[in-house]
Amino acid sequence: MVTQLGKASSNCDSSKIGLAIFAYNRPTCLAKLYQRITHLKVSSRYCFHLFNDGPMGNETLEVKTVHGLTDSFSANLSNFVLTRRVQNIGLADSIRLGLDALFINHDKAIVLEDDIIPTSAFFDTMDFYLETQQHNPVIGSITGANTTRFPPLDRRDFLISRRHSSWGWATWADSCLIVTGK
Repeated sequence: MVTQLGKASSNCDSSKIGLAIFAYNRPTCLAKLYQRITHLKVSSRYCFHLFNDGPMGNETLEVKTVHGLTDSFSANLSNFVLTRRVQNIGLADSIRLGLDALFINHDKAIVLEDDIIPTSAFFDTMDFYLETQQHNPVIGSITGANTTRFPPLDRRDFLISRRHSSWGWATWADSCLIVTGK
């Protein structure tokens, strides 16, 4: 069984959107993500759920550096939950278990992996669609990625696709298929 170490601030408001950040051993990427979030000044909008996967075998310098970056980043947050795995469980299990835990207290979540560098428009778009499409039974998740060559949308329109994109996405507790018991 994999155990975990965790810590949390005292005021992670469950009415806020949970912002899940998953990291493992890419400190350069994670540093850029944390810098961008700090620069955008969005921390008051979300309750941060920071997930650091554990090492595979002996702890590597990269994993230790990721832990240090997360400790520094969370020291400047007033609303966060940190889950640090003692052993590596892999990205799929980290996301599944992380969202299960996040959805205990939040009904909406934005999901970022450590190699995503979001813009302010990304956060505005996720917030907008999480609110306006929450009860749309056709939509199970929202993505900020646009890997197709569509022109930028001038209005808050959207394109519905049967394909989910994991490059910066958001969902709801009652739409997320990986949440058990909902």
